[in-house]
Amino acid sequence: MYEPHETAARAWALLFELLQAERPRLMQICDQTGMTAAELGLLKAIHPDSDCQMQGLSYFHDKSTVTRVIGRLVKRGLVERWENPADRREKLVRLTPSGEALRSEIVAWMTAPPASIRELSEEDRAHLVDALEHAVAVARRD
Repeated sequence: MYEPHETAARAWALLFELLQAERPRLMQICDQTGMTAAELGLLKAIHPDSDCQMQGLSYFHDKSTVTRVIGRLVKRGLVERWENPADRREKLVRLTPSGEALRSEIVAWMTAPPASIRELSEEDRAHLVDALEHAVAVARRD
């Protein structure tokens, strides 16, 4: 059995290993859409039916990367960008109808569980969900 700090380190290392092992799925989505992983991630992060502050997307990448990627999404007609009338320093973005459609496809592809998850027992999947939900809540709280 691992010591508590070793268990945490092992869990974190295995999570990275799993994400690396499943990376070909992400690359397949990139190939199918002609988009980069950063473009996919930011498109997924913009929720339909609401305006989003570009600054709020910088948790995903640094501000200059967000600006460049959003610019590419605007050029592809997937996102609209404009100045906030209440604060001209702030930029807002919104999905276009084609952006919403592609985002919906991307979410479906990204949330379809791979064999590495499907082949776990229902009990193990439930434990994994509980543990990851708690970890995400802690990460978002910090």
